[in-house]
Amino acid sequence: MQEEDREQYAEEDPRRHTIRIKGMLTDTISHLREDVSKVDDPRAEALFETTAEVLQGLVTAYEHYEQGAEEAWRPDPSATTDVPPRAGDVSSDFPRWQDEGGR
Repeated sequence: MQEEDREQYAEEDPRRHTIRIKGMLTDTISHLREDVSKVDDPRAEALFETTAEVLQGLVTAYEHYEQGAEEAWRPDPSATTDVPPRAGDVSSDFPRWQDEGGR
């Protein structure tokens, strides 16, 4: 079903990619939780379960992005496109820190 969901969006639509990434994260979560019962080391069990919980938080963040559930993920009404900024884009009103002698 994941592939069918992705196909309804154009290649440049972020949702096409968020659906795929959520699927990858979900697969990894399942794998980690299966592996918890396969190891005898309590520290490894805790590591795998903690990793699964962190990844589940990322899945939730992707869902919130897709739904516009958080204000940070909602499109800027003054923007000319509904595509969110790319990683590394910096708002012109964001202070740019200058090198202060390595501090």
